[in-house]
Amino acid sequence: MNILIIYTYPNHQSFNDAILKVVQQNLSKDHNVNTLDLYEEQFDPILRFDDTHKRRDLSTVSDMEKYRNLITWADHFIFIYPIWWSGMPAMLKGFIDRVFTAGFAYSYGKRGLIGHLQGKSAWIITTH
Repeated sequence: MNILIIYTYPNHQSFNDAILKVVQQNLSKDHNVNTLDLYEEQFDPILRFDDTHKRRDLSTVSDMEKYRNLITWADHFIFIYPIWWSGMPAMLKGFIDRVFTAGFAYSYGKRGLIGHLQGKSAWIITTH
């Protein structure tokens, strides 16, 4: 199984980082594991679209291709992040907004959304 850990916390001396390390150490060696640290990546969470950059084209933005490829590769996701102000960090929210876009993660059908990521699963590990 291909597992993508999406880690979102800026301090590597933290409880969240300890959780990350325990998860990484305890996943079976039979799995292929890739860790995406959004702060280490200096991920830009700001969603931009205007007259030049159309919202309908977000699924083909070239600087998100690396992340779309990771999402496509993964069979299972493990999200590790704190709850801040009753929600996920803005960095992770921006990642979801910019990567899990219409045309890539889903499309619109006559009767609602059509998911494009069937067969994938996720764990969400949060601290508060």
